[in-house]
Amino acid sequence: MRKDEAFNLLCLIEAVYPLIIINSETVTRWLTLSDMLDYNEVRAKLHVHIQNMPYPPRLFDIAVFNSREGDSQDLMKTEIEETHCDERFEPWQKEYFIRNQ
Repeated sequence: MRKDEAFNLLCLIEAVYPLIIINSETVTRWLTLSDMLDYNEVRAKLHVHIQNMPYPPRLFDIAVFNSREGDSQDLMKTEIEETHCDERFEPWQKEYFIRNQ
């Protein structure tokens, strides 16, 4: 996935879930991992998530890594999972802020 495609998906998430703002760490993570992700597969999973879930997706929920990346996939999946271990919040709240009304 190119960085502009990752950015477009992030914009789609904010448009569909207007009560949230994507935090800067999430944007950085998406852009850092973008070259390892399969755009079409991530987009497809995002559309399924949008149709079925009332809350925005975590990157881990919709990430589909390119098959050519091999060993780095497991490392990246572990890193993404570890960023969501704080039990005080719903998992998606680590990647987004609630917009002030």
